[in-house]
Amino acid sequence: MTINHGYCDSATIKAYLGISVSTYDTQLDEAVNAASRSIDNYCQRRFWLDGTTAARTFVPQTLNQIKFDDDIGDSASVIVKTDASGDGTFETTWVASDYQLLPVNAAFAFPEAEPWTGMRAVGTKTFPWLVNTWLTRLDRVQVTAKWGWPAVPDAVAQACLIKASRLFHRKDSPQGIAGFGDFGPVRLSRSEDADVVSLLGPYRKMPVLVG
Repeated sequence: MTINHGYCDSATIKAYLGISVSTYDTQLDEAVNAASRSIDNYCQRRFWLDGTTAARTFVPQTLNQIKFDDDIGDSASVIVKTDASGDGTFETTWVASDYQLLPVNAAFAFPEAEPWTGMRAVGTKTFPWLVNTWLTRLDRVQVTAKWGWPAVPDAVAQACLIKASRLFHRKDSPQGIAGFGDFGPVRLSRSEDADVVSLLGPYRKMPVLVG
């Protein structure tokens, strides 16, 4: 078992738990993988940066603005193309001065650089945006980029350590019972760890409520 896009590595989790032997390496890797994907699910985004670029298509919200479904972690990798006719061929390539990534100061955010989550057209440029019709495609803009977060935030890495260590120790708590006290079995809480919630709160995408 290897860690796949984990937010902490084998050496870090072993040091965190005070483990020096290799006996539990597989279980620890599984715990880190599960904790990392649980964090992705909770935050509704991921925190690793793609090693290569990938093209994705988007439906513009207006003539001059797009909201990305995912995060862009590297502005230098961005290529924008548009499809004016809605036939699925992105025939027009934009130059860097035709658009602006949003938020404008994402690279200088505090406490660490943040990703870009949208784009606006600049000057006389507009995104192809037509009334919904069954004759044409709605995803008129293609964006090629390295998707993800610029670097794993320290808070996310710490949350991964806490959550992975809890998952690892879950093997010692059969049936959700951590042990027995003066008043009977001590059961594990079913709620998310309060520290994990606090650490991940600023990075979580807020759910959209539909009335």
